[in-house]
Amino acid sequence: VTDSFLAKSLYKTRHTNCIFFIVIQIWKGITAQLKSILNSVWIFGGFSTQILHHIYNQITTDLSFDEFKSEYLQLQKYKKLICDNTTGELVVV
Repeated sequence: VTDSFLAKSLYKTRHTNCIFFIVIQIWKGITAQLKSILNSVWIFGGFSTQILHHIYNQITTDLSFDEFKSEYLQLQKYKKLICDNTTGELVVV
């Protein structure tokens, strides 16, 4: 499956109440085209500061990087940081 095919498919189904999960370990593995249509991003622990900064630069949040990193570093095992790209809200679950 090519990225353009996947992006087009996700874009076409945006009004049909479908939920898609794209699970990856390497953030750079998602193209900018796919990142631009994501409503939320779930971030689990284990990323280096460099990768975390890269993710931060491509999501929507009102937090500074230091605040974002502080929230991220407080994640416990099996917890995640959820960023809502439509509101900029950041939640730890």
